[in-house]
Amino acid sequence: MVREAEGDDALLSTALGSSLNQALAYTLRRVF
Repeated sequence: MVREAEGDDALLSTALGSSLNQALAYTLRRVF
């Protein structure tokens, strides 16, 4: 593994996780 892009990777995964959580919460609110 290349350690150079670790910061960008963490930032990307955090943004991705946040978007996924928002989408999941939105879907759950729509369904229930």
